[in-house]
Amino acid sequence: MELSATYENGRLIFDTPVRFKNRRISLRISVPDDAVDVTTASQQPPTEPLDSVASESLRSLVQRMRQIRGTAAGYQDDGRTDSERFSEELDLFYR
Repeated sequence: MELSATYENGRLIFDTPVRFKNRRISLRISVPDDAVDVTTASQQPPTEPLDSVASESLRSLVQRMRQIRGTAAGYQDDGRTDSERFSEELDLFYR
């Protein structure tokens, strides 16, 4: 199946709503050669989600929450939404 999407700040935004059957799938993406900076792609640090937050008070609140949570609970981007993660944690809790 062929789908159209726009890449923006590390995310693919599909032109039409898509719901995949599996949480993790492999994609093949075709982009123009001049759209990729291959010289610095491997040297770029991972993006920090807080960089896009304008509110200083919100940014400091999230940083404080990270301190409380600790580094052992690192975020793993596995394609699940927050709702799916929460639902799975509830399922585990009430087993």
